[in-house]
Amino acid sequence: MATAPQLPPEQPPQPPLEVVRQVPEPRGPKKRRWPKWLGLGLLALVLIIIIAAVASNSGQKTPTSSPASSAPAAPSSVLSQLHAWYTGGGSTQIGALSSDLTSISNDINTMVNGPATGNIPSMSAFRSDVSKFQADIQAAQSNLPPAGVPGLRADYAAALDSYGMAATDINEALTAVGNGDDSTATTDFLNAITALNSGDDKINAATADIQNYTG
Repeated sequence: MATAPQLPPEQPPQPPLEVVRQVPEPRGPKKRRWPKWLGLGLLALVLIIIIAAVASNSGQKTPTSSPASSAPAAPSSVLSQLHAWYTGGGSTQIGALSSDLTSISNDINTMVNGPATGNIPSMSAFRSDVSKFQADIQAAQSNLPPAGVPGLRADYAAALDSYGMAATDINEALTAVGNGDDSTATTDFLNAITALNSGDDKINAATADIQNYTG
């Protein structure tokens, strides 16, 4: 008697395949990340050093007279000119630049840290501060210190040129911010940092020029 073919055991029903969709997470507003300008708070202090250096050298120095002559020597004309420059507008212009750099430092800090605290930076106020900075730079450029102190006029002028380039870079960065171009804005801000650092170096050199002058 033939044996009936045995069917394979019936398999339990399989659950239907689930189609898994990867739903992208909703994106929040784009965050702007600005470079932090380390040392900006020191820029005003660096400029004030010039005031101290000029003030300490503004007295009337007289060269040592020879034993054969008992008549007093004439005061140093170079130091007289330096003192006249300082009291005739130089100190006021340096003070204005110092104030400008403090304002710009505060503007940058607000831009970097403000969004996290809900303090939205004002682009118009920032531009106004930069415009004042540029005007004060031009005023200082029209009243350079006397050339009698070796290196002073050249170093001071070079510092002002560098600060002027920094102001231009900041304005370009703010334009890029308004256009939503974060990459260009960051590059412009970094260029401004380089120019400010160069200006600082020249201010330090000008300070050393005064301190090292012996008349």
